[in-house]
Amino acid sequence: MKKRTYYNATTKALIKDGKAAIKRLKGYSEYDSYKASFDSAVKRAKTLPTKQETPDIGGTPSDNTPANPDNYTDATAVPTETPVPAAP
Repeated sequence: MKKRTYYNATTKALIKDGKAAIKRLKGYSEYDSYKASFDSAVKRAKTLPTKQETPDIGGTPSDNTPANPDNYTDATAVPTETPVPAAP
């Protein structure tokens, strides 16, 4: 859970499963350290953004400009007429 970057349904499921796992450790000597570590991870996870931030990228005139075929050098892009052999 420490690698999570967003608080979403997956993060919530991990927290739910983690709580169940921690409860099963009750009575073992490791319980206190695992619970403290888990509680810390949950606290951090709950501060994560819920949605990925998308950068504001302004449009450029080329975004909506039709392609100019003169900008391309692909000779096969222009169909050529197939020569018809002369009659003998």
